[in-house]
Amino acid sequence: MSRTMVEFHPQLRRGDAFLHNSPYHGNSHAADHTIMVPVIDDDGAHRFTVFAKAHQADIGNSMPTTYTGNALDVYNEGALIFPAVQVQRDYQHIDDVIRMCRLRIRVPEQWWGDYLALIGAARIGERELAGARPRSRLGCARRSCPAMARLQRATHDRRHPPSARRPPHARQHPRPLPGHAGRGCTDQGHRRRRQRGRPHRGRPA
Repeated sequence: MSRTMVEFHPQLRRGDAFLHNSPYHGNSHAADHTIMVPVIDDDGAHRFTVFAKAHQADIGNSMPTTYTGNALDVYNEGALIFPAVQVQRDYQHIDDVIRMCRLRIRVPEQWWGDYLALIGAARIGERELAGARPRSRLGCARRSCPAMARLQRATHDRRHPPSARRPPHARQHPRPLPGHAGRGCTDQGHRRRRQRGRPHRGRPA
């Protein structure tokens, strides 16, 4: 999606924001409106792109739903498609696009609130990343940007909640078989053969 934004808008400037929902340009589906904000450094270089995405209650489909199961393509679906369309310039809304959305979408006030929330979230990300030291590699940016460090910790905590973490003493280790002390052999077939008194064909004990 960032590549689409750069392709359609080669001259990115601080204060720009773009609305994107085209499934043919990297988005999940048309009902997921995405706000893209380029992070521009003091030299005018495009360093990062902040994404904020939210599923919408309505997107102007031919039917009052965002999931038209019998639609053959986006034309049959009838949704408003925004391929990285600019919605802010110099941090100001472009009213033509806003009017188009409010007129076509069945719940304009709800969409407007979601749109403002997306813009606000993306601008916070832009502000945090703009405060990072200008490094080219993402790893350096993570270490220099407190917001990215907090996000990384929060993601780790969600994926590994305390209830799912096992203390070191509770971790199970394979028990060595008789005659294999210290080797940690866990071959179940070998275990059964030893119990039945049959010889082991592998390395002698």
